[in-house]
Amino acid sequence: MRIPAILAVALLTASCVSGPGPSLEMRPSTASPAAGQAAPRSVIAVISVSGGFRNAEARQAFKDTLSARLSKCGATTLFMTPPSGGGRVFAKDVLEDGRPAADVPHDHVLFVREARYEVSGGLTTSYLDAVLKNSSSGKEVWRTAGVVRRTMIMSDGMNEFAGALVDRMISDRLMVSCR
Repeated sequence: MRIPAILAVALLTASCVSGPGPSLEMRPSTASPAAGQAAPRSVIAVISVSGGFRNAEARQAFKDTLSARLSKCGATTLFMTPPSGGGRVFAKDVLEDGRPAADVPHDHVLFVREARYEVSGGLTTSYLDAVLKNSSSGKEVWRTAGVVRRTMIMSDGMNEFAGALVDRMISDRLMVSCR
């Protein structure tokens, strides 16, 4: 009788222990009625995140995750620093690979912005939002937000956010042919 009770207590205790990994909370998203009419095929991602990327490797990992996940849905992704206008991509804006953004055909622009971040007691919390705009009309077709919490030693929470963005695009029917 004592052995099953001890095993039950051990199992309950083990299930309460969690690792030091990141935490991701996605907020509700909104999509315009026109969002599902033309799935993104060529996306310029404009990333404006400061506290979420402690180093170049973390930023690159985020871009790699976002690009790989969108690629599985048939979309190519190019990256650039925030444009001067904030809401559109202008001819003078340059992609991270050095090409002028205006010279690269794209149908959507994904703006990922860190509204703010907080560091407290070894925990970094990033409040992020993402907006997808149609390139030809300049109109917003989709929006979501999320909160990423991670310790000083964990940086993969931003990768989880990249994956969650694409998952949300799929569930909101913006992306249709994902494998």
